[in-house]
Amino acid sequence: MFKARQENILKQYNELLEKKKEAEAKYVELQEKIKNLEKEAQEIYQNYVEQGIKEKERIIAEANAQAERIKQQAQLYIQHEMEKAKAILREEIAEASVKLAEEILKKNITEEDQKRMIKDFINEIKGRVLH
Repeated sequence: MFKARQENILKQYNELLEKKKEAEAKYVELQEKIKNLEKEAQEIYQNYVEQGIKEKERIIAEANAQAERIKQQAQLYIQHEMEKAKAILREEIAEASVKLAEEILKKNITEEDQKRMIKDFINEIKGRVLH
């Protein structure tokens, strides 16, 4: 009976040692899984950070491009308006010059000057038509 009890205790001891080995192996395996999960979590986090940076850069680049387009459109509009204003100014200057010239001519041209200028003009036209 003592021998059977000793064998039973030895058997239980061996079973406990085996369970301890299995538990230690499981512990090592779980520790490895935890490390892998931590590494994976860090990689996921880093990936999101990188994506966020890329998205930020894309948004900034898009905003810069849009700002440049708006700036170019504004410059074209300003240039167009300047050309329009210059044309209007030239037209007004030309009209004022013609009025001033008319007034000067009305005051200073005699009837003989008018006849001579008409004759010169007709001769010039004839010369152009004949050539």
